[in-house]
Amino acid sequence: MSDPICPTMRKQQVLQLLGEQFAEIQEQFGVRRLALFGSTASGEDQAGSDIDILVEFILWVKPTPSIT
Repeated sequence: MSDPICPTMRKQQVLQLLGEQFAEIQEQFGVRRLALFGSTASGEDQAGSDIDILVEFILWVKPTPSIT
């Protein structure tokens, strides 16, 4: 049997991990912003809860060659 998860601690751990890895995630995937939502963000998560992350990507459109 595992130790019960403290929701506040889990939220802090997730936010810390995302903060530590943000530069790499941003560079590798073109991410502008990450946001935590759902039960982990509200402190209502349980041992089997997933972690919901909203990802905002940097919009980059490759220029299309003009057709003449």
